[in-house]
Amino acid sequence: MKMKYNTRFSSTNFNILIVSQYYHPEIIAPAFRIKETVDVLSSKNHKITVITAMPHRAKVGETEKIDRDRVRIIRIPIIKYRGKGKWDYIFHYLSFMIMAIFTSLFRIGTKPDIVMASSPPLFVGVAGYIISKLKSSRFVLDIRDIWPDSAVVAGQLNRDSLLYKYAKEVEQWLYKRAHLISCVAVPMAEYIASAVDREKVVVVYNGVPERYLIESSLNYENRQELFCKDKINIVYVGNMGYCQNLRMVIESAKHIKEEGINDIVFHLVGEGVERAMLEYMKTEYALDNVIISGPVNKDKAIEIICNSSALFLQLKDDGIMEKTIPSKVFDYMVGGKPILFGIQGEGRRILENIKGNIFFNPDSVESFTDALRNLKLNYKHLSEYARDNRIVVQKYYVREKIVYRLEEQIQKILSNKEVS
Repeated sequence: MKMKYNTRFSSTNFNILIVSQYYHPEIIAPAFRIKETVDVLSSKNHKITVITAMPHRAKVGETEKIDRDRVRIIRIPIIKYRGKGKWDYIFHYLSFMIMAIFTSLFRIGTKPDIVMASSPPLFVGVAGYIISKLKSSRFVLDIRDIWPDSAVVAGQLNRDSLLYKYAKEVEQWLYKRAHLISCVAVPMAEYIASAVDREKVVVVYNGVPERYLIESSLNYENRQELFCKDKINIVYVGNMGYCQNLRMVIESAKHIKEEGINDIVFHLVGEGVERAMLEYMKTEYALDNVIISGPVNKDKAIEIICNSSALFLQLKDDGIMEKTIPSKVFDYMVGGKPILFGIQGEGRRILENIKGNIFFNPDSVESFTDALRNLKLNYKHLSEYARDNRIVVQKYYVREKIVYRLEEQIQKILSNKEVS
């Protein structure tokens, strides 16, 4: 079905200023999401400027090459996070907020039609709102995780602290001041709608760029030397943090090894605060069925996904994470492989509608180990059913089509002269 955008708004161009602490070439999901959205908007001839932090993992010369693109990227220095507790996080985030506001004063000349701030953290939203007032622009708040609650789950904040209480007040304050709020899942939209009119909230799923579907259909030749021949290679690609609880994978790997199941190998690809502990556990348990390797860019991640035997996904079950859908859901679906998933909410509903995927109870070693036995016993049939993952993502979750909905909503708020 065609989007309304294609017939009504194709000749309208916007001047959009995007404020996002993370942007390409950072190798993290928020950077991937914003870059892909920017690519779609700029391809429709909208004028895009991005204020973002200096990347932490870019190679020498890589940033300059990227910034010569048709999108104007303004990179600002901020205080680096050094892993020294919650105040280290706060100063890290505050420094971006302050620098972004000052940068907008001196380096953004023409008035943007839209200032769009991507959160978390909420400090980015505060910067976006202040910049929108300084520039007399419409303010769009892009919510990817419910913050500060997601920061509590990640171990960055204490739910009983004054800092959390003030952050919750800022969260509600921002929701009320945005002209439009975009979010990534229906439960998240319903949560936000408890504070504002539901019509002001639009669901913009993460999705995947069409080019990944085209490229992955060419049957990547695996150049990784990552996978073990004649094994079921279960892959996780992404952040190795508290929310993902990858320690459970190590525990399950130990269990199946003790049971004599030797044809399943886990590949954990990425970086995060838990990586050192995962490597320690692997060594302590003397596991040869777990391989841990460093982060990769999005193109390489898709290649690894497409060459896996199966994929693993989990988020802590705490009532907050079920309001979002991890972008990894859609990236994984591109591969058309069985997905072992321990997530709740809308993400669970999407994955469990495909017979080739296997649900397990989040944070349960026993449930996950049962899922592994199921995968081993029924792998041939599950892998055939799992091809539907690719069909579903191609039909409903292509990013180009999804961003058109955001574009349409932007046009509406710009056309509404009564919006203040």
